[in-house]
Amino acid sequence: MTESTPLNIDDIVWACTNLCELLEFENEALTRHDSRTVRELAENKTALARIYESAIAPLANDPHLAETLEPEQKEELTALGIRLKGLVLSLIHISQGIVR
Repeated sequence: MTESTPLNIDDIVWACTNLCELLEFENEALTRHDSRTVRELAENKTALARIYESAIAPLANDPHLAETLEPEQKEELTALGIRLKGLVLSLIHISQGIVR
């Protein structure tokens, strides 16, 4: 029997919150056609995405870890996930509008 890697909620929340804030800033820069700011954000976005991916990996590898979360933690992670998904979708729509 293998032991699961513990889920660090604080790391997930930190990474997701910071990634959301960066995406909000990037989306605003894209709507202003501020390519310089978008380029400057790219490295940080990549680093935050990697941190988020590493933090969420235990949950992706063992979905049963979600059962160990407190209801408040589940709510917080769900809200952050919805926020992140919305920002990514906005980024896609903004980018498509720029390319057209």
